[in-house]
Amino acid sequence: MKTCNKCQESKELNDFSKNKATKDGLQITCKSCNKAHNDGYNSNHREYFKDYTKQYILEHKEHYKALMVELYNKLKSGVYGIYEDDVLIYIGSSITPSRRKYQHFSRCETVNNSAVAKAYVNGILNGEKLEFRMLYTIKNEVDRRNKEYELIKALQPIMNTKGK
Repeated sequence: MKTCNKCQESKELNDFSKNKATKDGLQITCKSCNKAHNDGYNSNHREYFKDYTKQYILEHKEHYKALMVELYNKLKSGVYGIYEDDVLIYIGSSITPSRRKYQHFSRCETVNNSAVAKAYVNGILNGEKLEFRMLYTIKNEVDRRNKEYELIKALQPIMNTKGK
């Protein structure tokens, strides 16, 4: 047990965050007091943080631009396919395939605009057997869209037989 310096309550040790600088290796205030302090500070200084970020970006434009290009290049954008039992049932393209995978699979129970989700809800597909695979990694959006269209056109007759 340890007493919080702010609320003066005795609490379990796991109610305190770690701090290597103290003798016992724990913060002097409990997690709930720290959260209350941080939430209040952040909400009271929201405009300051917003202005500071804008000013920093303006002052470090070249560095920020290089950082954004680096982050963009790390994204594995391209054309992907969704398979059921090793049969291709859907082709798509995205700059952020991991997000698209989430959109396709995690919300299968609620019908969204995804053809995969609609097929899943209608009982055509078994959600546990679906697999997401990257087919091509292509950065340029025009090339990515062209490749997606080319694949859809070539594989459309095969893909249409799956849902029947």
